[in-house]
Amino acid sequence: MGLDNRAQNALLAVLGVVAIRASGFAIWSVRQPHPSLDDPQTTVTTPDVTTTGPTAAPDTTQTATPLVDVTDTTATTEDGAVDVSAWVDAWAGDDANLLVIGDGFSNLRSQWIHQWAGLVAAERPVEIRHWAEAADVTFNDPDVLSEGDGSGLTIWNASRRATSIEDAAERTDTFLSEASDVDAVLVSLGRSSAGEDVDASLDLLMEELGSDLPVLAVTSPASLDADEVSDGILTWAQDHEDRVAVVDLRESAPEQATAEQWADAFHEALQSG
Repeated sequence: MGLDNRAQNALLAVLGVVAIRASGFAIWSVRQPHPSLDDPQTTVTTPDVTTTGPTAAPDTTQTATPLVDVTDTTATTEDGAVDVSAWVDAWAGDDANLLVIGDGFSNLRSQWIHQWAGLVAAERPVEIRHWAEAADVTFNDPDVLSEGDGSGLTIWNASRRATSIEDAAERTDTFLSEASDVDAVLVSLGRSSAGEDVDASLDLLMEELGSDLPVLAVTSPASLDADEVSDGILTWAQDHEDRVAVVDLRESAPEQATAEQWADAFHEALQSG
């Protein structure tokens, strides 16, 4: 039985609506991006770095700005002078060893060398070994300040209480033999050197260190050492700039600086080169 005109018209209207909806869906589908064009989800994994010790720092191993470009291994500047940045380069590599020859301002864990080591430990794995002053023959077991990925550094802190420059020079051969494969030397002396022939003592110290190791001498912040001693160290270092770099903390650290202020000033001096 055929459909009457009213039924036919209704059926045609329904079919028209269906056709319009199907056409709209086809157009929407064409405009959608293919799944292969979606941005992939990226997961970044940063190795953990554990920092301990009195100057424990946040985990910044992956984000901290290095002290210097470790690819630059130049020992001196173009004019032949030893450069602070080049001195830092000498211990920037992996499994590096830095020897510190110091006095009563740097022999304890509460003093500036240990505090500065904590700052470096925020940027790379660091351990520090203090001189065993009681036996006076070798270094103590290491204090591990930070661990993780990166270029490891061991700081051999051969600082001794009441040590003059001459005293340290006489012990330098022992320091070198007890430390491992020293890459550079930091000299922080002067507290017990009032009345000493600074030039002659520094000459002796350099003779004991030899001619191959990069050396940085640092003067104490103002009012901590006798002016004539600090002046003598600075003048001597400037006269031997082909062999020794120097940082004069009297220009940057606060007068009678605390251990932390001393460490901060020295760290900033190294970063500025």
